[in-house]
Amino acid sequence: MEAALQVAVKDEIRRFNAQVGPRRVVPPRVTVGRPGSQSIVLAETSPLTAALRTDLLERAVDGLLSTEGAFVWVARIGGSDPVETDDLWFQAARQAFARHGLPLERFLVLHRRGWRDLVTGERQEWPRVRQTVRATRLKRRSQDG
Repeated sequence: MEAALQVAVKDEIRRFNAQVGPRRVVPPRVTVGRPGSQSIVLAETSPLTAALRTDLLERAVDGLLSTEGAFVWVARIGGSDPVETDDLWFQAARQAFARHGLPLERFLVLHRRGWRDLVTGERQEWPRVRQTVRATRLKRRSQDG
């Protein structure tokens, strides 16, 4: 993975960690686009059929200003080991991109300490993903009230 995308993905992991905090149960957040650029987060809807997942992703691709370099990522609680939800969204993403005649070059599963790409098999984990200095200051300000 190129360096600029690596930084943008790590920033996405930081944002996800900050949003979910210490909670252990959080629905997966599915996003289409490119981290650090234009992206569309899908609304949390449950339960979803395979067809509805595909349709949601297809509509999200429709909404992108540019599909160049676009892919899908799922941010979720847990580790890098695959879970059923990852595969369900991966299958839907492949179909949605195929309907647009686009290659699905990446499908990332983000978790608290790293990511895994179901297309390429690449993965990256860190012992701890630290918040940026700015995010830490903003969090302290909001706690101080």
